[in-house]
This record gives sequence, structure tokens and C-alpha cells, in this order.
Amino acid sequence: SFIFEYSLKDKSSNVHQTYKRIGSAMVGADTDSKQVFINDTYSDHHANITGNVNFTASIATDGTDIISLSANNSLTSSTDCQMRYILRRWQTTVTT
Repeated sequence: SFIFEYSLKDKSSNVHQTYKRIGSAMVGADTDSKQVFINDTYSDHHANITGNVNFTASIATDGTDIISLSANNSLTSSTDCQMRYILRRWQTTVTT
């Protein structure tokens, strides 16, 4: 499991079409059932652009349990975005 805090910004030079977003997402997984879940909380601002950016995640089934995160950009006009992020994750497991 991990948390990433992020900002998204459109890379367009058109000042009349803008997209900005800040958010925080928690990603968790059940390695036994190979299920991944995401809780993405964000706020965004857009002008003359429709659509969204949605995150999906999957977990490897080869025994490594590596979690892969993807972003699906459905913003209009093929708007490319730049993402900056901070990753936080747990380093140890304590069994009680």
C-alpha cells in the first residue's frame, strides 16, 4: 500500500484552454486475491476543456506482487499533462 500526492497541469500553450488538478490517492492491495483499490481525492480547474484523468492500478500475478499504476487521459483536444508527485509508503510490516 502507498499514498501519492500529486499535481497535474496541462502542457498546452493555449491560455484559453487550461487544466489544473491537485490530489491525494491511497492505493492498497490484497495480495492473496490479487485485487487493487484506489481512493483518489482531488480538486481541479478547467477552462474550455472537458474530460478527466482517471487512475487505474493492477497487481502482478507472477508472485512479485508489484503494483502498476496507470493514468487514462480523456481530456479534449488531446491535452497532454505534466504530473508531479510525492510518494509515501510503509517500509515495514509488524505482525501482532
